[in-house]
Amino acid sequence: MIKDVVETSPSFVFLALWQSGIGIELAGWISSAFVAAVLFSFVIRRIAPDPILLGINFHLLVITPAIVGLFALGYREFAQSALEYAHPSVFVSILAVGAVFLASGKSLLRSSADRTSEIRSSLALLAAASLGGLWAFTYSGPPLLQIAVPIMVVFGMRRFLIARDMDRSGPLSVAAATSVTAEPMFDPAS
Repeated sequence: MIKDVVETSPSFVFLALWQSGIGIELAGWISSAFVAAVLFSFVIRRIAPDPILLGINFHLLVITPAIVGLFALGYREFAQSALEYAHPSVFVSILAVGAVFLASGKSLLRSSADRTSEIRSSLALLAAASLGGLWAFTYSGPPLLQIAVPIMVVFGMRRFLIARDMDRSGPLSVAAATSVTAEPMFDPAS
């Protein structure tokens, strides 16, 4: 639970700062620094990140420096377009991180199910994130409905798929239950 709080805190910090009136750019820079600290601590402590949260945190880490850099380099139209789509593009980051996880042979779920079931469930989760991204890029209503609701649906689906896969694999042992969140981020053998 502490891992989840730490991993989600950069998003909450960004939203709180942005809504406080300090400006989206400063909120973005502070959040980028906070994400860097969180990710660094995960690497040092060898904690496996949640793939969905890793996608969101990667987005927070990169989006502000990228947009500010584009403006500084004189690419104003491209930077303005990136700024316009900064919020819905979080789904692009989620999909990219998910694809990297799958390509490297890692599941998006880390449940105790068999490998085939985990891959199928991971692909279903990526499909849900794709639909969320499609919604976010086409819906022009309030940000809560544009971004937050689809992300909550993806999180809910991930929890459901983990529970379903763990249930299918038989009685839960303590080791199986803790492996969902305690898998090392990096393989010590590599």
